[in-house]
Amino acid sequence: MNKNILPPFIGVFASWLVIWQLHRYLLVDNCLDIGGSFQYSTGQCLLDNGVMQSDGLTSVMLVTYFAVGFIVALFVATCVRKLIASRGDK
Repeated sequence: MNKNILPPFIGVFASWLVIWQLHRYLLVDNCLDIGGSFQYSTGQCLLDNGVMQSDGLTSVMLVTYFAVGFIVALFVATCVRKLIASRGDK
């Protein structure tokens, strides 16, 4: 595989994993903590009494996911690029 494409690929994959865990922590775990069950099809929390709870933070979370994803992808890609460059000097 081309050395130039590997660092961004690894960075984007790491970013996806971080966003996935962040989403799970922010939405799913909070729903389970209050005794509900998370409905993945609607993205809402179904409480025991049948009420659907929606946080209303979708735009804030979308911006957070974008910022975290961009920063993680850039950081990981830079580290991988430096690691490949240092191994290539040997």
